This record gives sequence, structure tokens and C-alpha cells, in this order.
Amino acid sequence: MKDGILAQRYAKALFAVALEKKVLEKVRGELYDFVTRLEDNAELSYFLRSPERSRAEKRQLVERVFQDRTSSIFFNFLLLLIEKGRIPLYRAVQQAFGILYDQHHRKVRALAITAMPMDKRELETLQSDLAQAMNRTLEIENRVDPAILGGIVLDINGKILDGSVRRQLERLREVVSSRRN
Repeated sequence: MKDGILAQRYAKALFAVALEKKVLEKVRGELYDFVTRLEDNAELSYFLRSPERSRAEKRQLVERVFQDRTSSIFFNFLLLLIEKGRIPLYRAVQQAFGILYDQHHRKVRALAITAMPMDKRELETLQSDLAQAMNRTLEIENRVDPAILGGIVLDINGKILDGSVRRQLERLREVVSSRRN
């Protein structure tokens, strides 16, 4: 939990500076490129996260690899993460930054879980209806989970709306069970 709060603070600070300096898109791209690079290069990721490596060694590596390839804002942000020993938070910082970015652009991400795949028209209708109801731009993804039996479970920015047949059967079981006692 503590790491999540720290990641949010770092993401919020980076977001605020990038927004103020009008380089939000550039910094967002650099953050995503950095995370992708670490996830694609296990050796680099291990080196930066390793407690066996000194902060000076990590700083030298970041200077060599990123200084001429990123904005000064993002480069200084990386140095700050190294100095504070927070490089292991890079994925959580990226996620928190993404949420701030979406909020800033009035964008909501949703996941529609169904027992069978939704066709394109159903997905577009659901997306349109939710976007209109929320007065936001909405990106929706459909994931299939046969265990829900039918209906739909919506995950909208972490808020779960469960209209699945499985959940309805569970509620019915609870009602029947409570009446027996």
C-alpha cells in the first residue's frame, strides 16, 4: 500500500511539471518508452532495481543511456527516483501517471466481462451509452469469462458493476439460505 501511495505522489509531481511546461505528451511517451525498455531488457531492469548496485552506478548508467534521449524533465525525474531509491516503483508510477493523464483528458477506461464475446455492434453500443451517461470519452475492452454464466460485469476505473447470472444466482442462494434459518 505504501508503494502505491508513493508511486501516486511521484506520478502526480511528474504530471504537474509536464503539464506546466506544456510537454505532457512528450513526457508521457518517455515514461512509457522507459517502462517498455526495462520490461524488454531484464538485465537493465535488474541493474536499476538491484540493492547491490550503488546509486552512483545507477546514476552513471541512466546518464549514459537516457540523458541525450529524453527531455530534461524526464531525465531529472529518473535521477530523482534513483536518489530516493524509488526506481522499483516504475510500473506503478506509469500506471498512476496514466490515470492522471486519462482524468485530464476526461477519458475513462472500462472492461466489459461477458460469458461470450460481444460482437462489434454490441460493444460500440455499450461504449456509446456509457460515454453518454458519464459525459466522458470512453475506451472499452471486452474480456470473456465463461464462469459468469451470462450477463455482464463492468469494471469502470476500478468500480465493479456486476450484472452477471452467476452473481444473481449467488444472491438467490443467499436469500433462500437466510429464509431456511
